[in-house]
Amino acid sequence: MSLKSKLGEMLAPVFRKREDVLLCKELKAEPGQTLSGRLEVVPVGPQHLKALVQFIHEHHGNVTRSLRMLDDCFRHRYEGRVAFLDGQVIGYRWWVTHGMSHPQLKLYHLSLREDEVFAFGLYIARAFRAHGYATEFLATTQQQLVGLGYRRLYNAVGAGNVPARRLYDSFGSKELGLYVSISFFSLAACCGGRWLRYDPVWM
Repeated sequence: MSLKSKLGEMLAPVFRKREDVLLCKELKAEPGQTLSGRLEVVPVGPQHLKALVQFIHEHHGNVTRSLRMLDDCFRHRYEGRVAFLDGQVIGYRWWVTHGMSHPQLKLYHLSLREDEVFAFGLYIARAFRAHGYATEFLATTQQQLVGLGYRRLYNAVGAGNVPARRLYDSFGSKELGLYVSISFFSLAACCGGRWLRYDPVWM
Protein backbone atom coordinates (compact mmCIF):
# COMPACT_ATOMS: atom_id res chain seq x y z
CA MET A 1 0.00 0.00 0.00
CA SER A 2 1.37 3.43 -0.93
CA LEU A 3 2.10 6.13 1.63
CA LYS A 4 -0.71 8.22 0.14
CA SER A 5 -3.21 5.37 0.58
CA LYS A 6 -2.11 4.76 4.16
CA LEU A 7 -2.42 8.45 4.95
CA GLY A 8 -5.90 8.49 3.41
CA GLU A 9 -7.00 5.58 5.61
CA MET A 10 -5.64 7.28 8.71
CA LEU A 11 -7.38 10.56 7.98
CA ALA A 12 -10.70 9.07 6.79
CA PRO A 13 -12.28 9.07 10.27
CA VAL A 14 -11.16 12.69 10.71
CA PHE A 15 -12.27 14.33 7.51
CA ARG A 16 -13.79 13.51 4.12
CA LYS A 17 -13.56 15.55 0.96
CA ARG A 18 -16.37 15.70 -1.56
CA GLU A 19 -16.44 17.43 -4.95
CA ASP A 20 -19.75 18.06 -6.73
CA VAL A 21 -20.75 19.99 -9.82
CA LEU A 22 -24.01 21.94 -9.57
CA LEU A 23 -26.09 21.81 -12.76
CA CYS A 24 -29.04 23.82 -14.03
CA LYS A 25 -31.53 22.90 -16.74
CA GLU A 26 -34.14 25.25 -18.18
CA LEU A 27 -37.31 23.19 -18.42
CA LYS A 28 -39.56 23.51 -21.45
CA ALA A 29 -41.74 21.33 -23.64
CA GLU A 30 -39.70 19.28 -26.11
CA PRO A 31 -42.09 18.68 -29.04
CA GLY A 32 -39.53 16.73 -31.03
CA GLN A 33 -38.71 14.38 -28.19
CA THR A 34 -40.13 10.88 -28.62
CA LEU A 35 -40.18 8.25 -25.90
CA SER A 36 -40.37 4.52 -26.45
CA GLY A 37 -42.95 4.04 -23.72
CA ARG A 38 -41.00 1.08 -22.34
CA LEU A 39 -40.94 2.60 -18.87
CA GLU A 40 -43.83 3.30 -16.57
CA VAL A 41 -42.90 6.38 -14.51
CA VAL A 42 -45.22 7.14 -11.61
CA PRO A 43 -45.21 9.38 -8.51
CA VAL A 44 -43.60 7.70 -5.50
CA GLY A 45 -46.17 6.79 -2.84
CA PRO A 46 -46.45 4.67 0.31
CA GLN A 47 -47.60 1.76 -1.83
CA HIS A 48 -44.08 1.62 -3.35
CA LEU A 49 -42.18 1.45 -0.07
CA LYS A 50 -41.90 -2.34 0.12
CA ALA A 51 -40.76 -2.63 -3.50
CA LEU A 52 -38.19 0.16 -3.04
CA VAL A 53 -36.75 -1.47 0.08
CA GLN A 54 -36.39 -4.75 -1.81
CA PHE A 55 -34.84 -2.90 -4.75
CA ILE A 56 -32.24 -1.28 -2.48
CA HIS A 57 -31.31 -4.62 -0.91
CA GLU A 58 -30.86 -6.17 -4.35
CA HIS A 59 -29.10 -3.37 -6.22
CA HIS A 60 -27.30 -0.97 -3.85
CA GLY A 61 -23.80 -1.35 -2.53
CA ASN A 62 -24.31 0.69 0.64
CA VAL A 63 -27.67 -0.67 1.73
CA THR A 64 -27.71 0.99 5.16
CA ARG A 65 -27.11 4.49 3.82
CA SER A 66 -29.59 4.01 0.96
CA LEU A 67 -32.30 2.84 3.37
CA ARG A 68 -31.70 5.89 5.57
CA MET A 69 -31.99 8.08 2.50
CA LEU A 70 -35.27 6.38 1.57
CA ASP A 71 -36.57 6.87 5.10
CA ASP A 72 -35.65 10.58 4.93
CA CYS A 73 -37.49 10.98 1.64
CA PHE A 74 -40.70 9.46 2.98
CA ARG A 75 -40.46 11.14 6.38
CA HIS A 76 -40.00 14.60 4.87
CA ARG A 77 -42.50 13.90 2.10
CA TYR A 78 -40.09 14.67 -0.70
CA GLU A 79 -41.53 14.28 -4.18
CA GLY A 80 -40.24 11.74 -6.62
CA ARG A 81 -40.78 9.22 -9.36
CA VAL A 82 -40.20 5.49 -9.58
CA ALA A 83 -39.48 3.72 -12.88
CA PHE A 84 -40.97 0.33 -13.70
CA LEU A 85 -39.99 -1.96 -16.56
CA ASP A 86 -42.44 -4.82 -17.11
CA GLY A 87 -43.72 -4.33 -13.57
CA GLN A 88 -40.25 -4.38 -12.01
CA VAL A 89 -38.65 -1.40 -10.26
CA ILE A 90 -35.45 -0.39 -12.05
CA GLY A 91 -34.84 3.08 -10.62
CA TYR A 92 -36.07 6.22 -8.95
CA ARG A 93 -35.48 9.97 -8.62
CA TRP A 94 -36.42 12.52 -5.94
CA TRP A 95 -36.78 16.29 -5.76
CA VAL A 96 -37.73 19.16 -3.49
CA THR A 97 -39.61 22.33 -4.39
CA HIS A 98 -40.08 25.87 -3.09
CA GLY A 99 -40.79 25.93 0.63
CA MET A 100 -39.21 22.51 1.28
CA SER A 101 -35.91 22.00 3.08
CA HIS A 102 -33.05 19.68 2.20
CA PRO A 103 -29.44 19.54 3.46
CA GLN A 104 -28.03 19.87 -0.06
CA LEU A 105 -29.88 23.13 -0.65
CA LYS A 106 -27.76 24.63 2.13
CA LEU A 107 -24.64 22.88 0.83
CA TYR A 108 -25.03 24.50 -2.61
CA HIS A 109 -26.46 27.81 -1.32
CA LEU A 110 -29.72 27.32 -3.21
CA SER A 111 -33.01 29.09 -2.51
CA LEU A 112 -35.74 27.76 -4.78
CA ARG A 113 -38.40 29.91 -6.39
CA GLU A 114 -41.92 28.63 -6.94
CA ASP A 115 -41.12 27.42 -10.47
CA GLU A 116 -37.83 25.70 -9.55
CA VAL A 117 -36.96 22.23 -8.28
CA PHE A 118 -33.82 20.59 -6.95
CA ALA A 119 -33.53 16.92 -7.95
CA PHE A 120 -31.35 14.32 -6.25
CA GLY A 121 -30.94 10.60 -5.68
CA LEU A 122 -31.25 9.52 -9.33
CA TYR A 123 -30.53 5.80 -9.45
CA ILE A 124 -30.87 3.17 -12.16
CA ALA A 125 -29.95 -0.41 -11.29
CA ARG A 126 -26.61 -1.40 -12.81
CA ALA A 127 -28.17 -4.26 -14.78
CA PHE A 128 -30.35 -1.76 -16.65
CA ARG A 129 -27.70 0.82 -17.48
CA ALA A 130 -26.36 1.42 -20.99
CA HIS A 131 -29.73 0.41 -22.48
CA GLY A 132 -31.25 3.87 -22.77
CA TYR A 133 -33.41 3.55 -19.66
CA ALA A 134 -31.65 6.36 -17.75
CA THR A 135 -32.13 8.69 -20.71
CA GLU A 136 -35.81 7.81 -21.02
CA PHE A 137 -36.35 8.11 -17.28
CA LEU A 138 -34.79 11.58 -17.19
CA ALA A 139 -36.75 12.69 -20.25
CA THR A 140 -40.02 11.44 -18.78
CA THR A 141 -39.52 13.04 -15.37
CA GLN A 142 -38.56 16.34 -16.99
CA GLN A 143 -41.68 16.28 -19.17
CA GLN A 144 -43.75 15.63 -16.06
CA LEU A 145 -42.09 18.55 -14.26
CA VAL A 146 -42.91 20.83 -17.19
CA GLY A 147 -46.50 19.64 -17.00
CA LEU A 148 -46.55 20.58 -13.32
CA GLY A 149 -45.48 24.12 -14.17
CA TYR A 150 -41.80 24.03 -13.24
CA ARG A 151 -39.35 25.97 -15.39
CA ARG A 152 -35.92 25.33 -13.89
CA LEU A 153 -34.28 22.17 -12.59
CA TYR A 154 -31.17 22.02 -10.44
CA ASN A 155 -29.20 18.93 -9.53
CA ALA A 156 -25.67 18.03 -8.51
CA VAL A 157 -23.38 15.28 -9.71
CA GLY A 158 -20.04 14.00 -8.45
CA ALA A 159 -17.21 15.76 -10.24
CA GLY A 160 -15.61 12.43 -11.08
CA ASN A 161 -18.82 10.81 -12.36
CA VAL A 162 -18.09 11.28 -16.05
CA PRO A 163 -20.96 9.11 -17.42
CA ALA A 164 -23.56 11.02 -15.39
CA ARG A 165 -22.10 14.38 -16.40
CA ARG A 166 -22.30 13.34 -20.05
CA LEU A 167 -25.90 12.22 -19.59
CA TYR A 168 -26.96 15.54 -18.06
CA ASP A 169 -24.99 17.43 -20.71
CA SER A 170 -26.97 15.61 -23.42
CA PHE A 171 -30.12 17.14 -21.88
CA GLY A 172 -28.71 20.65 -22.07
CA SER A 173 -27.84 21.03 -18.39
CA LYS A 174 -25.33 23.81 -17.70
CA GLU A 175 -22.59 23.56 -15.10
CA LEU A 176 -22.87 26.36 -12.55
CA GLY A 177 -19.76 25.58 -10.57
CA LEU A 178 -17.69 23.14 -8.55
CA TYR A 179 -18.51 22.76 -4.86
CA VAL A 180 -15.85 21.25 -2.63
CA SER A 181 -17.01 20.27 0.85
CA ILE A 182 -14.93 18.86 3.69
CA SER A 183 -16.52 17.18 6.69
CA PHE A 184 -14.75 16.93 10.03
CA PHE A 185 -15.23 14.03 12.48
CA SER A 186 -18.69 13.46 10.94
CA LEU A 187 -19.90 16.44 12.94
CA ALA A 188 -19.55 19.50 10.71
CA ALA A 189 -18.98 20.27 7.04
CA CYS A 190 -17.45 23.28 5.35
CA CYS A 191 -18.37 24.26 1.79
CA GLY A 192 -17.65 27.60 0.15
CA GLY A 193 -16.56 29.10 3.44
CA ARG A 194 -19.81 28.17 5.18
CA TRP A 195 -20.05 25.74 8.08
CA LEU A 196 -22.94 23.29 8.24
CA ARG A 197 -23.98 20.47 10.52
CA TYR A 198 -22.78 17.24 8.94
CA ASP A 199 -25.50 14.98 7.57
CA PRO A 200 -24.29 11.37 7.08
CA VAL A 201 -27.03 10.59 4.58
CA TRP A 202 -26.72 13.57 2.24
CA MET A 203 -23.11 14.69 2.74
